[in-house]
Parts: sequence; C-alpha cells; structure tokens
Amino acid sequence: MYFDIKDKNTLLDKEEEISQLFLDSFGKPLSRDEWRWFYIDNPVGDPYVSLFYENGKLLGHYAVLPTRLSFRGNSFIAYRSMTTMVHPDGRGKGLFTELAKRVYSMLEADGASMVYGFPNANSAPGFIKNLGWTLLIPDGVFDFSGGEILDSQDLQRALLKPAEIEWDSLDEAQANWRFSMPGAKINRMPGLVAKEYQGVWNVLHIDRNGLNSIERHQNYRVLLDGKFSAENFLTPNLFKYQFGFRLFDAGYHGADFRREFVMSDVF
Repeated sequence: MYFDIKDKNTLLDKEEEISQLFLDSFGKPLSRDEWRWFYIDNPVGDPYVSLFYENGKLLGHYAVLPTRLSFRGNSFIAYRSMTTMVHPDGRGKGLFTELAKRVYSMLEADGASMVYGFPNANSAPGFIKNLGWTLLIPDGVFDFSGGEILDSQDLQRALLKPAEIEWDSLDEAQANWRFSMPGAKINRMPGLVAKEYQGVWNVLHIDRNGLNSIERHQNYRVLLDGKFSAENFLTPNLFKYQFGFRLFDAGYHGADFRREFVMSDVF
C-alpha cells in the first residue's frame, strides 16, 4: 500500500516508523533533530513524501524538500531530492522508482518547477533510465588553501562562475534555517558561509565579496565545475560529486545551474 504525504503534520505522525526504516535500511540510527530540521523546520514549505507499506510495515520512503533558488534574479521554489530508503525485505521490487514517480506526479499536479539533487553512484543510473533526470558532468571537490584561492584568478573565476539558476542567497528565512543545521559548526561571514569539518572549511556559499573573508592560511573545500583543471595546483581532486535534475516547467529548459554545497543535503 502506498501512502502519499505533502504536509508536515501528517509526516510528523510517521516519524517513528521512518526512524525505524532508516535503521533497518542503513544500519544506524536516524538523527531525530536533523530529520525535524530538514522536514519540519524548513520555512520554504512542505515536503512531498511517498511511503510504501506491506502487511502494515513501512518498507519504502522517498521525499523531496522545497528550496528557494533564483532564476535570472527572480526567486522560485524547486525541490531537492532527499534520502531514498528501501527496507531489505522490499528490495528488488522497483519501489524506489515507483515511490519517486508518485512524488513527481504530485509535484507536477501542483505546478512545481523542477526537482534536483546529487544522486550517488548506485542511484544515478535509475534516475536517468527510469525517472527522466538529466545528469551533468560530475563536479570536482577540491581542498585549497586560502592563499591559493587569493593568488589565482582562474580559481576565483571557477569558484564564482555565474549561472542562470543558483541558490537564492537573498531569502533570509531560508538562510537562517539552512545555516542552523543541528550539530554543525557554520561560520557566516560577509559574502562567505563555510561549515567546519575535520579542520577544513567546506564553502557552502560564496559571492565576490566573500573573497575578502578568505583567510590565507585556512584550508577550504570547494565544489567546482567538472571541466575545471587543477593541473597547476598540488591539490588532487578529492572526489566527484554528481548533480542532476528533472524539469517539470519547460520555461527553465536550457538554463545552467551554479552548483554549491549549500544546495546539498550532505554538506
């Protein structure tokens, strides 16, 4: 039995079952504080969720969360693809695809613009083959010193590369929520927002003014376009980070995206 949700109060009633499914699916407990922060506290709007039950037991979960992006300077709501969970007893039945299709049908019916996300290597083929997603060339994640950033015009251009669609940095309510992630040490500076992790500052968001907030002797982890070449730097590409999307509104067709860690649910 499928159960579709698109309001926070109904989802809250399912918190206990979702927590158990997370444990059964990933072998570790769900952070309730983080879950409530993602799904309930988000000021942008309600999540869209589809659940699957068999014999009264929750076996599958797929969800998207609203995020304010900007298209050529105009704010709009897109939906971020979140954690997919399928219980071991439900695997091999096509639940991931069916759950996602149900969520996308709800989004389309309500006039949503698009869904986007950063699918991992396991789920990426299914997003393309079964769900109509477009995946871009994987971006690169690099660590640079502040000095390398400040001394390289090429690196600055790559870091600040503009695009038609980007995170809406002018929405204060969204920013205040996004940068209050439970358990995270996030530093908001003029033009720069960075999250500390193991001695490195992950650059969640930066604009040109943020270059003045870069500290020369601090290390920064950045997300750069997959076409960026770091051959002139000693820093290796730490890993690839895949971005993709599916459009529901043809008005955004052909627009390019500025990918930043702030748009991800991981960073």
